[in-house]
Amino acid sequence: MAASKSFAAEQGASSVAPPPSKATPAGGSKAAASAKPATFVIDPLRAGLFAATAAGTLAAPYLGLAPDAHCKTLALAGGMYLLGHIGHYLGYHRMAAHRNVRVSTPLVKLLLLGFGAANAFEGPAIDWALRHRVHHAHANTEADPLNAKAGFVRSALLGPLGRTTPAPANVSVSDLEVDGMVALQLAMFPILSLAFGVLLPGLVAATWGDLIGGIFYAGIVRMVLFSLVNWFASALARTFGEAQLFGPNAGFDNLVANVLTFGENFLNFHHAHPDDHRAGALPGQLDLVSIIVWVLAALGLAVDIKQKPDAEILTQKLDALQAIYDQTRSEISWGVDPETLPLWTKATFDAEVRKGRQLMVIDAMVHDVADFFDKHPGGAEVLVDKVGKDTTIAFNGGVQRHSKAARNLLTQMRIARLAASDAEGLEQVVED
Repeated sequence: MAASKSFAAEQGASSVAPPPSKATPAGGSKAAASAKPATFVIDPLRAGLFAATAAGTLAAPYLGLAPDAHCKTLALAGGMYLLGHIGHYLGYHRMAAHRNVRVSTPLVKLLLLGFGAANAFEGPAIDWALRHRVHHAHANTEADPLNAKAGFVRSALLGPLGRTTPAPANVSVSDLEVDGMVALQLAMFPILSLAFGVLLPGLVAATWGDLIGGIFYAGIVRMVLFSLVNWFASALARTFGEAQLFGPNAGFDNLVANVLTFGENFLNFHHAHPDDHRAGALPGQLDLVSIIVWVLAALGLAVDIKQKPDAEILTQKLDALQAIYDQTRSEISWGVDPETLPLWTKATFDAEVRKGRQLMVIDAMVHDVADFFDKHPGGAEVLVDKVGKDTTIAFNGGVQRHSKAARNLLTQMRIARLAASDAEGLEQVVED
């Protein structure tokens, strides 16, 4: 299916694999980046294989080559899709790229890497992990093969079929180079891709007499569909989404992307915490693979599961919300700063009222309510008899305790401060 020679080996990735970090997730040293600028290139083998397979899949019905679709075979295709999803997101993504979960038995690891290989266009686990670690360490830069700033087509289609070369010097897959099972998958990748991705569904479908249908629908069509759906969904979540509650990074939380990938695209959390095995950590952010991890853990098959403490996640979320709050607050007019307003005496206030100005005092601040007469929810007549008076008590509950929104609106009307001693001399409005 794809060459078994590792691109990571060709690039001579760093031989030192330091502990995972947010800057260089699951591998990557602090060495200086490569002096040579990274260049994005298409992988001709994977791209050619994908283009030929996708074109053949689309052309088959028109050429009369597509077999009849049996219900059992379509159900098998759905099952193979889920197994490929688990192989990719648990085997490739969590286990290999981020090392945030480990399986305790070689058989389970082989099955995960085997079903990961069933998605042949992704390439071997070690190469995918290198590209993914580069993506995290250099998100949305020229070194990132999935660079969303380079356009949606690059992020959704060209990026997954390409790589940046040379690989940045601060990203390493040396931990995977010494992993015997990963090395075995690399050496046997074409065989595993055919066995798990094409022959297995064909043989299963053959039990009800649909060998060709199993190969075509549960093998080839499923393989193309899986890649297109996941590439599109991931690019969508790198480009569009909801507020970034875990700080500005390369990821958003996109509902459509998460529906398409069973919850794998809570990217704002994931890019903040790639060393957490969960795709998302907020209420309602559940993903299929995390459930699989919990089941495997209960069976003793998943160990060394990384998960950030709730307190740490809550702290970061609150910090991000505070930043959003501060930014939003800075963009809103809160009225003139009271310290910059002129200081009036009672005589000045009374003189301005005699001139016909519609002024009232609340909390020792002079407010011009002329433009608000026709907007007051209770009608203009409510304000008429309060002009020229101190309505602090009435405003704060004597008549009605006004809302925070009303108080914010009031700040737009203040025009002066009144000395406390002078405010005491004004007539107080206590009730209607």
